[in-house]
Amino acid sequence: MMGNLKEDDIQKLHTTAPEQLTDQELLLSTISAADLARKHSGGWDKEHPKCLFCGKAYRFRTFTAQCHMTSQVTGSGKHKREAAVCSMESTKDDSPLKARFFAVRKEVYKRFKDKQQTEQQAASAALKRSMSERERDSEVIDVDNDITAPGASKQTNRTVTDRLIKKPSHEDFVAAWSEAVLGKGLTFDFFSDPLVRKAILVTAQCADSIITSSSTHAKDTVLLRRTTRTQNSACDR
Repeated sequence: MMGNLKEDDIQKLHTTAPEQLTDQELLLSTISAADLARKHSGGWDKEHPKCLFCGKAYRFRTFTAQCHMTSQVTGSGKHKREAAVCSMESTKDDSPLKARFFAVRKEVYKRFKDKQQTEQQAASAALKRSMSERERDSEVIDVDNDITAPGASKQTNRTVTDRLIKKPSHEDFVAAWSEAVLGKGLTFDFFSDPLVRKAILVTAQCADSIITSSSTHAKDTVLLRRTTRTQNSACDR
C-alpha cells in the first residue's frame, strides 16, 4: 500500500481523471489531503482517515470505501454493506467538489461491477472445466451379452464416482438377471413379456428406495418372500 505521500502525490490523486488512476489510487483519491499526508505504508494509526467529500471518518478498506462512495454497491458475495453512503451523493449544490465526487463514484462502481463479472466468468469456466474433466475421466464398458437382444453390443458409461462406490454396472445387471432366469428354469423370451420389462424399469427408477436391511437377509428388497404360511394360505383360497 502507498505510504509517505508527498504534496505532489496527493495533488495528483485529487486532480487526475478517475479512469487514469489505478484501483488503489482511485480509492485513495477519496481520502482528504490531511489524512493522506499522515498515511504510512501500513495504513493509518489511531484515527481513521476522513472522506474528502463529506468529512466522515471510517476504517479504510477496499470494500468499505466502495460502499461509502456509492449506494449502488449493495453487497459482494457473503459481504453486506460496511459503511454509510457519502452525504455528497444526495447534496444539491453544484460545487466543483461534487462534480469530482460523481466522476470518482462512477469509476468506483464501474470497476466494482467489472470485478464481479470477471469473478463470475472465472467461476463458470472452472465449473465447465470440472464437468469436462469428469466426462473425460469416465470409462466405457462394452457389454456383448445383451439378453434382450442376443448378439448386440451395448455400451454404458461409468464415472469415477460410480467406480468408487462400486455401483453395479450394465454387466452386473445382465449377469444377475441371467442367473435368476436360469435358476428358475425359464427361457430368455421371459424378457419379451411387457409386464416383466415394466417391472424391471420400475425397479431401476426406484433405485435405493426399495432396498432394505435385516439381520436375516442383510441387504434385500421390499418384495415379500413366499413362506410356508403364505403358500398354505394360497391353497386354502
